[in-house]
Amino acid sequence: MLLPDPGRSRAVLLGVPDYRRLAPLPGVAAGVARLGDLLCDPTVWGLPRRHVTVLSGRASADDVLAAVRDAGEATADTLLVYFAGHGLREPGGDQLYLALADADDDHLAIGTLPYPEVLRVARRAAGRARRRITFLDCCYSGLAIAMGGSGAVLERAELARLVSEPGDGHGRSGSWLMTSASRTQRSFTPPHGYPYFTGALIDVLENGVPGAGPALAVHRFAQRVEERFQERIRGRIPDPDRPESQYVAHNVDPDESWVRNRAHVTPHVVPPRSSLPADAERFVRALRRLLAGQGFAVLPEGGVEGLKAGWLKRRCQVSGEERLIGYLKSRYARTGEVVFTDTHLCLHSSSAGTRMRIPYSRVNEVSLDTATEEVHSGAATDQTVLMDTSLLMITRVTLGHRTLEFREYHPEPVQKALLAFLPAMAELRLRRPEWFGRPLRHARE
Repeated sequence: MLLPDPGRSRAVLLGVPDYRRLAPLPGVAAGVARLGDLLCDPTVWGLPRRHVTVLSGRASADDVLAAVRDAGEATADTLLVYFAGHGLREPGGDQLYLALADADDDHLAIGTLPYPEVLRVARRAAGRARRRITFLDCCYSGLAIAMGGSGAVLERAELARLVSEPGDGHGRSGSWLMTSASRTQRSFTPPHGYPYFTGALIDVLENGVPGAGPALAVHRFAQRVEERFQERIRGRIPDPDRPESQYVAHNVDPDESWVRNRAHVTPHVVPPRSSLPADAERFVRALRRLLAGQGFAVLPEGGVEGLKAGWLKRRCQVSGEERLIGYLKSRYARTGEVVFTDTHLCLHSSSAGTRMRIPYSRVNEVSLDTATEEVHSGAATDQTVLMDTSLLMITRVTLGHRTLEFREYHPEPVQKALLAFLPAMAELRLRRPEWFGRPLRHARE
């Protein structure tokens, strides 16, 4: 599995959510942010953060071209360029204009960036690159295909057959392009959430393709994106207006790997348990003191058996190798929603019906987000309607590509427990970093 080298690759991402004269596209900003996170995730591609340029929605044409130039000149492997926003064209014209924040659809010379200029700069600057990847999520984006080197506008079924790109003075690097629509179709974004095509890209990067192996090949990735794209717009966009994503490749082997496949599961072999090293035992004693000081239920050092122990283990999928250390005990939280073993923080969300197991060696990678939501309810009688408003506390725990959500009414025991426990573990990590450099022993994650 030979993937593009992230250390020698670059990405330039531009999303324009707000326009002075055109309709806003509120989901674009979130889509750009999530796409950037996924490209940097080592379980997807692993680009260093400094290799990803995310341009402001107020970027000018010069800003965009300069960013593409700088990234291209620094790229020896793969240059990726992504745009999401409005796409414009002259009536009956064959040129795609990327609409920037000041774009005026009556005067295309104002506030736009003609796509051929982007292509020209990318080709010239990325002369040493092995490949270029372009994603365009905008109306009429299929116009970019004819501009990319093919003399004719091809039907969709023929696009993937292109195998050569005209020489541009810098060799014959490979390239592939995906667009959200054909040359005559519009693109769409829902009132809430990512634009449909960007959402399909994110979905495939985030969830992978079951049965496709450890890496996603270029052609298989494009196929899956189109499948997810059509699933997203089916029933939402009328048939006559429903766009089809376009895909074209030049000098690219369709079986060439691009990103890791998150749906691929590598069997994890757990070695036989051996006696715990001394530092692990000291860590467990410190963990017991920490939990007791924060009011968690701490189990006896000799362990516990019986119905409660079995329930806690099943609740958070605790393996037979792990020792139960403690759990959150509250009249407002279900038993087993927060469980501590000698190696893992185990979470079970009753509201979502899902679980997460976090090794203590990775607690510093956990992101905790909180929000509130008002819930309105009412009861009707013969004479009146009684309305009531409750405050719902939402807690999202994120580790890598997984997020677990807790939804609690006041008081919120799980939220308070995590807001106390995670900083306490961070402080313990500062005092005893040798306990957190690697997992204390091999365990199922």
